[in-house]
Amino acid sequence: MKKGKDPGRAARNRGRIEWQLRERVKELDALHRAARMLQSHGRPAGEALGKLLKALTKAWQHPQLAMMRIAYGGRKYSSPGFRRTRWRQQASFAVRGVGRGSVETCYRRRPSGPGRSFLPEEAKLLGSLARLLQAFFVRHKAEQRLLRAKTGLQRTVARRTSQLRSLNESLRAEISERRRNERKIRRYQARLKLLALQLAMFEEQERREIAADLHDHIGQTLMMAKLNLSQLRAAARDAGLASSLEEIGGLLDQAINYTRNLTFEVIPPVLYELGLLPAIEWLSEHFREKHGLEVSVRGEPPAVILDRKLQFVLYMAVRELLFNVVKHAAAGRAQIAVTGRGQSFSITVADDGRGFDAEAAERRASATRGYGLFGIREKLHYFSGNLKIESAAGRGSRITMEVPAGAEGQR
Repeated sequence: MKKGKDPGRAARNRGRIEWQLRERVKELDALHRAARMLQSHGRPAGEALGKLLKALTKAWQHPQLAMMRIAYGGRKYSSPGFRRTRWRQQASFAVRGVGRGSVETCYRRRPSGPGRSFLPEEAKLLGSLARLLQAFFVRHKAEQRLLRAKTGLQRTVARRTSQLRSLNESLRAEISERRRNERKIRRYQARLKLLALQLAMFEEQERREIAADLHDHIGQTLMMAKLNLSQLRAAARDAGLASSLEEIGGLLDQAINYTRNLTFEVIPPVLYELGLLPAIEWLSEHFREKHGLEVSVRGEPPAVILDRKLQFVLYMAVRELLFNVVKHAAAGRAQIAVTGRGQSFSITVADDGRGFDAEAAERRASATRGYGLFGIREKLHYFSGNLKIESAAGRGSRITMEVPAGAEGQR
């Protein structure tokens, strides 16, 4: 008999590789679904976790036997008919200030057939899910805290408004009382300005945490999946699966690129690694590629190290101004000038668009309080800075933000 490949062995290898591919695809699909479900805002935690558990049981090697449960903060969320058995695996996570939690998978009975009850990759999948759940509960805790603060603030505003109305009705003739009330209102507005900046700082922190989660967890998991896939290619050539593996590899590359782009969309790491000017240069390139707006940047890095909060406020302000150019200005080009002159630091964003009535824009900004140009100005005031608007119909616009060198914000 001539020596050659054993058809039966090749068929068995092909079947084994196809099974492994199906399992990896199930695991990646489960991780992707979990990330999307846990990033949905506005949905109650119980509802989100219930749908998540229903979807996750399909990711295991024996989905017909799989049951899952998530425990956190004294509460438990289970898939239908969950009960603990000897055939289980578990991953834990912790949330500061609340306690520990866990996610576990059990089989109703011992799976039939040879081999392990749980695959090593399934343990890694469970660990990734635990990290996603940790991020979800941290964000959920912050959202609940913010909601309570907002509700308390609304009640305070309603109570103060009622008090002021009654006071004005009874003491309308007394000018001195009116002046005292006006001073109260000014103090309250100052508190609102401070709250606006605190919310901006909370946004910065959450953006950094989301970007870190995208890079450290989802991005790393995708890279590991791609590495595992590349290790299967040699065996796949004999089994005739090379083209399928190439297609899956292409999909993984797309997911990796999307995760990387999303990380930069949330907040570019270059802002904290290299500084404000390189971050603005990256932002200009991003607007050219995504929105077709040609943006030129000129200037030099600031002579002093800018406060981290100020860097974030200035970067987000430039980003908002460029979005305004894209949405409203009908401009073909924009210019950004970064200037450090003695004791001041300024950024100017100019465009060649249709322009607008600067005085009318000022009045609208003051009426809306906290949005757009007015919001930028209020945040700059926190750092003893200012916003200057120059524009006219048909003549483009020029908006300058200026802050003292070394500004660290009011205490």
